[in-house]
Amino acid sequence: MQCRKYIRYFDLDLSRECVVYNQPSTNPFLALMPLMSRSRALSHAMISISAFHYTHRMVISHAQPLAGETGAAQSESREPWHLSQNRHWQTSQPRFRESLRTALSYKQTALEHLQHEVWDDPERNSDAVVAAIVLFICMDVVEYGSHGWNHHLRGAEEMVRSRKLQRNKVQDGSAPWLKYFDTACTTFGILGATLAPASSHSSLRLPLLDPAFLQTLRHSENQTWVGCPAELLYFLSTINSLRSLSATAPERIQVIPELCHRLLDFCPATWAEDFPDRQHHESRSHLAHAYKAAVEIYTSHIIGASPGQHYLSQPFIDAALRPAILHMLAISPEDFHIKSLVWPAFVIEPLLVEASKLWDSDTTHDEWRCSDLMQ
Repeated sequence: MQCRKYIRYFDLDLSRECVVYNQPSTNPFLALMPLMSRSRALSHAMISISAFHYTHRMVISHAQPLAGETGAAQSESREPWHLSQNRHWQTSQPRFRESLRTALSYKQTALEHLQHEVWDDPERNSDAVVAAIVLFICMDVVEYGSHGWNHHLRGAEEMVRSRKLQRNKVQDGSAPWLKYFDTACTTFGILGATLAPASSHSSLRLPLLDPAFLQTLRHSENQTWVGCPAELLYFLSTINSLRSLSATAPERIQVIPELCHRLLDFCPATWAEDFPDRQHHESRSHLAHAYKAAVEIYTSHIIGASPGQHYLSQPFIDAALRPAILHMLAISPEDFHIKSLVWPAFVIEPLLVEASKLWDSDTTHDEWRCSDLMQ
């Protein structure tokens, strides 16, 4: 009975959370439902990630401030929600204990099944096994916050590549969801690399400012929950590749001026309005502004400002921080675009504590509200 509950939750709720704009006919996570019978690893992973998401949602709902609560009262505790919650509440809630137990037990069982299934003859590894691995990436990155995502990502990349080769041999087109996960793995890899030491990067270095690669990223731009504009993700991949090059490498010296010029010229408003549904233009603009600021902050740490240039200098970053926070705060907690602010929050938040020492109390309250919102 519990299994059916969480499978239904995956179908009706979680699948929508995994994409920015939910269109059932093209939602790749809904396309996983028919594959459940082909892989016990996949079915157990679906139940686990659904149960953990359900648990997480309960905690978030409990943590929301009461209606009418003043800003001063909300800012009294500046601890993240997951540290400041009453543990007694968590342990006293039967639904919380049950869903968390289900999440952990089914994850363990899914890993056991996955270990068995991936050791089968590679020719017999089904699309469902690839899907199970991709779910583990999502689970470890978003729900559990561990470092296992990197291992799952490398495995998923290899298996997706293998599946594509097999399909090409028989001149069969790849399943739409497999094409999606191919680019999704790339997206997760690019963003994940920004949060990891340079030495832990994949041995496969992504191309530097390759137009064909940009087109690949555009194919999945609106499908992953990440929500990062393809152009900015494209610039991030180049910056990640620069981390492995010496400061005097000719390739690095050649690409940096073009990279900075194109990043500076990226217009969030233009990107936001290049979307058919006008009701989302404002939220998309706030999202793109936040992403651009985060990419600029990250870029300034990796390559710094060019000699004599204001762009990407410390004064430039200091001036860009407050507008970035205001753009993030402009996205309502009820707006589904808010789930796409995870990466910008990771990049921007470390600068907030230092900035709060200089800002007035009202802005500081907004800054902390933004921090709490992202967590």
